This record gives sequence, C-alpha cells and structure tokens, in this order.
Amino acid sequence: MKKIKKPSKSAAASKEKIKPKARHSKKAEEIKVKIDSLLKKGKARGFVTYSEIIKEFPHIEEDVALLDTIYDTFSESSVDVIESKDMIESEEVEGKKLEQGLDKE
Repeated sequence: MKKIKKPSKSAAASKEKIKPKARHSKKAEEIKVKIDSLLKKGKARGFVTYSEIIKEFPHIEEDVALLDTIYDTFSESSVDVIESKDMIESEEVEGKKLEQGLDKE
C-alpha cells in the first residue's frame, strides 16, 4: 500500500489562522473601550440608557452573552440601565420640583 503524504501547511495558510485571532483581539479591545466609555458616563450620572447601549452596539441582540456581560458590569458598578423616556420623565419631575421650590425639603 502506498502512503499518501498530507500536504504541508504553507506560510500563507498558517498566517490565515493567525489573522482571525488578531481580529478577534482587536474586536474584543474595541468592545472593552465602548463598555468602559458607557460605564464612565453611567458612573457620572448613575445610569445609562438603552438607547446609548444600542448606539454603541447596534446589533447587540445577536450577542446575548455580551449583553449579559454589559448588564453585569453596570450592575456591579451600581449603574442603572433605563429607558430614555424614564430619563425624560425624571428630568420633568425634577424641573417641576425646582420650579415649585420643592427641592429644598
């Protein structure tokens, strides 16, 4: 019986395997930067909005694990995730309190 030699991997083939890992780490770094940016904003205000998350991660619904990681990160840092309308309603209530002098209670 004749043995069949497996073709050896060329340098180009081995580079192809390296490239996806490099892209993966670059993508992971980009995600980390975006999360850190949202977290910084959230810590300053005490919250971030769903709209802000969607703006940074437009296809987040396709990566539920990432979304869970984001929520966990915010929760551990005491940053609430709210809907934009909640923020507007909160500002309206605060504005009325200020107008009526109720903020001095």
